[in-house]
Amino acid sequence: MTTESLRGFRVVPLSLDELRDAMSVRMMVETQALRAAIRNDDDAWATGIVSSLYALNVQAGRTGPEADIWTLEARHYAFHRALLAACKLPWTLEFASTASTRRRSATASRSFWPPRIRPAATCKPNTAP
Repeated sequence: MTTESLRGFRVVPLSLDELRDAMSVRMMVETQALRAAIRNDDDAWATGIVSSLYALNVQAGRTGPEADIWTLEARHYAFHRALLAACKLPWTLEFASTASTRRRSATASRSFWPPRIRPAATCKPNTAP
């Protein structure tokens, strides 16, 4: 975040290389957090994953006015948080959250978001959405 006199706050833009780096770091850290969560798994953790995945797929399958990209983004974020919910490593979770927030800020402030979203089940391997 930066501030500009008489203009308020704004997200510092990321270059495409910085965005790729942030996404790479996020994948590394979230992989470690997921491994830790799997070691601590229980029924509540599994239930949270299943329910958040269901909500994500429902939103991804919507069309027309109900196909709100911000709702999809929120459900995608909730699914990632559910995956990591059983992780008991606070530093790992903090880094994962920071990388995720930075990536979301960058994609929200630019047009990196894909113009068309389809449920994962409808995507064919080796084809663009």
